[in-house]
Amino acid sequence: MSDKNSENRPTIALDATALVLQDGTIVSLSASRESGANIFRSTATLIIKNKRMLLLGIVGGVLLGLIATWTLPRTYSARIVVEPGAIADTLNQGGLLNHLSNSLNPFGAQIPQMEKDFLQLLQSNAIASKLLHDQKIIVEMFPEEWDSRSKSWRPSPSLTASVMRSAHLIMGGRVWSPPDVDRVKEYIKTHLTISPISDGSLQEISLTTGNPKFAAMLLSALVQAADDYLRNRESMRASASIKYWQAQLDRATSQDLRNALIAAIVDSQRRAVFADVDLPFSVEVTDPVSVPDRSSGPKALLVMVGAIFLGLAISVFWIVYREFRAKPPMPRS
Repeated sequence: MSDKNSENRPTIALDATALVLQDGTIVSLSASRESGANIFRSTATLIIKNKRMLLLGIVGGVLLGLIATWTLPRTYSARIVVEPGAIADTLNQGGLLNHLSNSLNPFGAQIPQMEKDFLQLLQSNAIASKLLHDQKIIVEMFPEEWDSRSKSWRPSPSLTASVMRSAHLIMGGRVWSPPDVDRVKEYIKTHLTISPISDGSLQEISLTTGNPKFAAMLLSALVQAADDYLRNRESMRASASIKYWQAQLDRATSQDLRNALIAAIVDSQRRAVFADVDLPFSVEVTDPVSVPDRSSGPKALLVMVGAIFLGLAISVFWIVYREFRAKPPMPRS
């Protein structure tokens, strides 16, 4: 049965220049390549002949770019440059004592990658939750959803927002809700940018919004909230460590172990004192936040290039479409 099926199945012979079917039909590969090259050349020639249409597309693109540059909303970027903080560095310079405390401490290392923790906190739920309680910041984040008369939240009445909500519902997205932790976190992620400078010890943090004063205010609030969070965490860990070491010391009988526990208590007390110092804790600010006086977007050159490219694409499409419509239909065999 399988032999009969294999006999009836069409076979194809292949050489360098053609495909030869079982019935003797020859399909030339070189002819196919030439046909494709001819189509490309004829299309290019057609486009070049319609220089006026291409020029019209370029002019239209320039006009569209100018209109977009003037009508698109302006954005402003507030920036700050930070480096590992002096207090955190001092805490990490515990030497053997710090190593002993971390190796014995059940609560883990006291300062684990402080700068990395700080940068990650900027876009975390913890910071978003803290900002959520600042009414002024949240109203500036979502101004179209705040009803100043009733002092309450409601869906944005704009047409664009209504269309977006409908699209979210159709695609199975979440129903509108007043600003919460998830929405604040998403807002921060969308508008915040973190990039290293030079060898990576310096970090530039920038935040872009449509309001220059709000951009500076929100960036300052983010940096302060993250620094306060790490400071409070260090203070709580130091207090818990002191209690733990003291309980171990009360039960210790070996003098060597008692000396090690006393050293651990002293180290934890040192950390608690440093956490209470009224100075930047996790990072040091080398370039403070300032209100931007120039807009960072839209990029005029990028908008113009995109608009010209769009105008040319529309012109080419119209040229090819008009030529296709002008040709008489092929007779049916």
